[in-house]
Amino acid sequence: MYQPSELSLWLLGAGGLATLASLLLTRRRRRRKAPTQTGDGPGLPQGCVIPFLVQEEKVQVCLISLSNQSGWGFPKGMVDAPETVAAAGLRESFEEAGIRGSIVGAPLGEYSYVKRDVKLVVTVFLMRVTAVEDHWPEKRVRQRQFCSPSQARTLVATAEQRQLLDVAVARLAELKLASD
Repeated sequence: MYQPSELSLWLLGAGGLATLASLLLTRRRRRRKAPTQTGDGPGLPQGCVIPFLVQEEKVQVCLISLSNQSGWGFPKGMVDAPETVAAAGLRESFEEAGIRGSIVGAPLGEYSYVKRDVKLVVTVFLMRVTAVEDHWPEKRVRQRQFCSPSQARTLVATAEQRQLLDVAVARLAELKLASD
């Protein structure tokens, strides 16, 4: 954040100082503005995908390292209006893992959790990977790895994502795609 020196404040004069103070307070208020949903409300939507590809007749799923804790999970994030939860999941898959793809079928399910006193409702989709990029926005802070569904199940950090991985594996079997 900009920290004005005494000399620059003196040069601004009273009117400029008031404007600067107003701008700084507005910026500070915007950052501190509380979310509209609390842990007790209906929740803010997030989109999540379980990315998969088939290599040599074997299904591989893509995991990403979690940014706030140790462990692995699937790409997910907030819905940016006017996008859908599915579009948010697709966008997050590129931002967090550098992969692009398409949604396969209806949502696998959803789960919720509370983060910073805000309830988040995550809708999870199956995503067929169509491109794996060498560079992506969060490459410096996240790792990605492709592994078998059974290996992914041992690595995924949350019980909710493990349960939805099981639903994804069942859906892949229905689609006649090879598993482990």
